[in-house]
This record gives sequence, C-alpha cells and structure tokens, in this order.
Amino acid sequence: MSLGIGNSTVKTLKAIAQGDGAVGDELLKKLCQWTLGQLEGKSDVELEGVEGEDGLVLRSVHSALAVLYTEAARQGLEVELADFLEGQCGWSDAQRVSLVASKEFQAACPRIRESLGVFALANPAVESCAWRVDHVLGDRELDVPTRSGAAYCVSLGLTEGEPLNLLCSSEQMQIFAEKLRDMLTESQRVHH
Repeated sequence: MSLGIGNSTVKTLKAIAQGDGAVGDELLKKLCQWTLGQLEGKSDVELEGVEGEDGLVLRSVHSALAVLYTEAARQGLEVELADFLEGQCGWSDAQRVSLVASKEFQAACPRIRESLGVFALANPAVESCAWRVDHVLGDRELDVPTRSGAAYCVSLGLTEGEPLNLLCSSEQMQIFAEKLRDMLTESQRVHH
C-alpha cells in the first residue's frame, strides 16, 4: 500500500521507527494528539511538556505526522495506516504503531476530510492554463553564470485575483507534469 507521500516524509517516519532516542513514546503520543487537534481545527489544543526538546525534531515529526494523517484521511485509508507504517516505514514496535494509527485518528478522519473539503472550496479555482517555452542562452556579461536551455513559463488563470505565473526548468516541468498526471488519475479514481 502506498499513500503517495514524499520521500522526506517517509524518511522521517523511518527515523522515528529506528528509535534513535530523539522521539520517545511519550513525546510521540503528544505530537500525535497535537497534530490531530490542529488538523481537526481545534485551536485550544496546545503542545505541552516539550521544554528542552530539539525544535527541529519536533517540527520534522509534526510535519511528517500531518502529511501522513492528511493523506490517509483524504484517501480513506485510516484502517490501513498501521500496515503502511509497518510495511513502508519499517515500524516493528506495535505500541508505537498504535500511538500513530490510533482510534483517535480513525475517529478524527471524517472531520479531517471535512476540513480538507472546506479548505479546497475556499481557494480560487483554475479557469485557464497557458504556457510557452523560452530558450535561454548563456550570457558572459552577467556576473552570475547562466545555463543554456529551455525555460517553461506557465500561467494559470484563477477565478479570483491575478493569474499565477510560474517559471521552471525542463526538469521542474517534468515533475510538475507528473504531479498533474497523478492528480488526474486520482480525480478519475474518486469520481468513477
């Protein structure tokens, strides 16, 4: 099973599984509860008792949990979350798996999906898409070295506000196109 989450998130989840000591069971439990509270829109949930913890570790684990919970809830895979942690992320400690893939998470999934729907509808929709390829040549007169190649200009017309203009390299355009194909595949799966 794959949730379609990024490599950096999986890497963080694997590091938690290895139990390097930076994230003990009690801290993991607090981070899970705090993350769920934020995803459910509970503004009164605070992260307490983490004084002296490494802020970078806290942010990294919180971010990984937020992505994990959001994707599992969005795809309706709350029950399969434990299998993902064990299979894809190498979690072997059943107690730690149960902290993340908890009954609280399963109960929160409908509210998380509702929040995602409200958020998605609150943003302007894409009305149009235009693009062009600009060929870039190196310039010896510039202080900053440039590479020759293609630059892709993409302009997304939105229902509200100014168009969103993007400029990217060939490699970035390939990644962008891949993500759009993934989005189209997911859209077809959901609506059929």
